[in-house]
Amino acid sequence: MTADLMAQFQISSAKLGLLSSAWYYPYVLLQIPCGMILDAFGVRWVITLSACASSLGIFLFSQGTSFSEAVFARFLLGAGSACVFISCLKVASEWFAKENFGKVCGFTNIMGTMGGLCAGYPLALVISKIGWQQTCFFASCVGAVLTLLIFFVVRDKTKQHCTKTDRRNFMAGLQHLVKSKDMWLVATFNALMYVPITAFTDLWAVPFLKNAYDLPTTKAASISILIYVGSAIGSSFWPRVADAWGSYLKVMRLACLVTIVLFCIILLGNNIPLMFMIGTMLAAGMAISGKILSFAWVHAFCDPKEVGVGLGFTNAVTMLSGLIFQPLLGYVLDLFWQGGYTGAGVRIYSSSAYSYAIALIPLCLFATFFLLFFIKETYQRRTNEIPTDLKRVSKNILKS
Repeated sequence: MTADLMAQFQISSAKLGLLSSAWYYPYVLLQIPCGMILDAFGVRWVITLSACASSLGIFLFSQGTSFSEAVFARFLLGAGSACVFISCLKVASEWFAKENFGKVCGFTNIMGTMGGLCAGYPLALVISKIGWQQTCFFASCVGAVLTLLIFFVVRDKTKQHCTKTDRRNFMAGLQHLVKSKDMWLVATFNALMYVPITAFTDLWAVPFLKNAYDLPTTKAASISILIYVGSAIGSSFWPRVADAWGSYLKVMRLACLVTIVLFCIILLGNNIPLMFMIGTMLAAGMAISGKILSFAWVHAFCDPKEVGVGLGFTNAVTMLSGLIFQPLLGYVLDLFWQGGYTGAGVRIYSSSAYSYAIALIPLCLFATFFLLFFIKETYQRRTNEIPTDLKRVSKNILKS
């Protein structure tokens, strides 16, 4: 969709990055207080309004005729997405037995990965048939139906309230965590490990592959989503390695180092065979998923009453990576643009321009690899009673 958007709004890569990153501003701002929002209004209304905002956002995006209208639509989409995951955790804690809480969380993560998979080849195929605007309009109609289903099906099990004591505990916990060097370092690690997803896979992977191997959009999209496939596989692999090694940080360092090596290989572009690139992207997805251990680290690091705030803080910092690096990679592409245009008025970038832009990813990961040596290990602080532990995590997330 990148070329279509650049042609529609007559924008450069840097502006396309700004358009895409508009989603992250409301998401980041709402991530920390969304637990209090759920306590005040309940799951039913929060998810209904979230789905409504997302549907309206994608509808406005499909009808947008100017760059500013598209930015506003993306902003609305980000606001609608902010409380979704935490809402799923609350539904799981209210309606499912404690021993099933982890299974529901795992299912939620799988569904999230499915969303990323659908945004690859299936989306590219539909866009090639009916165009991006009609595709977005159809998505808004599906969203409207889901909004109605949520309103009539979802129910709050308990009456919601958010007391002054809850708000004071929230602010006290946030203040304590913001002052922690280790929390900032772990959150920064997670953010930089997310850059390959948010800045590369979600935005520039398809045009990079099209340029490197002269592929059609659908084929390039089907290859790019292998990073999501690998991430889904790795999500269950890295925690097992951490248990075997008895350490979160050692495994996080390994995952970071492997990601650096694999993205250095990806930088070679068409200098390596296409099949090798496909395998590298799948492996890169598996390596990137090692970042999930940062949330386990946060859970073990925080006091029970601060777990929810800590997870929200970490996720908020993580999402800053998209806000910063999506436009930054676009700026680097424009910096090395040699002046060529397609017939539709879209800028043509050379393989070297893509290599310079993508080189930011291993550089960032190389820096964060060394940051991990200044963080305390927390693996030994975790509890051995997993069902009880999961219940405590979910309750504290909801109380944050």
